[in-house]
Amino acid sequence: MHLGRAGQSQRIGTMLKMLSYVMLGLGLPGLLLTAVVLLILMPGTWVSGIALFFALVPLLLGLFLRQRSQASLLARESALDLAYSQAILGALRASTTERAAAEIAQAIGLSVAQTERLLTHLNADERMTSRVTDDGELVFGMVEPTRLRVADSDGIDAASSTVPADIVEAELDEANPVVRPLSHRT
Repeated sequence: MHLGRAGQSQRIGTMLKMLSYVMLGLGLPGLLLTAVVLLILMPGTWVSGIALFFALVPLLLGLFLRQRSQASLLARESALDLAYSQAILGALRASTTERAAAEIAQAIGLSVAQTERLLTHLNADERMTSRVTDDGELVFGMVEPTRLRVADSDGIDAASSTVPADIVEAELDEANPVVRPLSHRT
């Protein structure tokens, strides 16, 4: 889901960036040509104003498209952060042991620095645990989901009355805030 959004933002951002270059490439020579023609012909005020207006339109449109492309590419980075965060959480859920950032980075295919940045963000949202081992290595693990017991009634014994982990995790996910991209934190 997040990777699809990142890919779409990448395509839109690249397209807008190319269009902005085209518009700026047309606008600058058009403005120079208009200025030269206006200096040579010396038309009236209205004609000069209209000519400059039409010469400035591509430039302004190019600047607007450039700004939109940058916003789209920032949205791509945000979506990639969310996708990688979900992949890290999935890798930690799949493992019963705590893992170092280098191990997680190797499993996910990211750089250690980027993995550590995402792990710090996830750890701040209290979705996982971190601790320093006796060897001085920082390791990360998942927060154990709370087990709920159903009251002993209707022939259900207490030993088999735990709620399945996926239901508990779904309830915990609703209670915990969704992972937000780093660029949107205050």
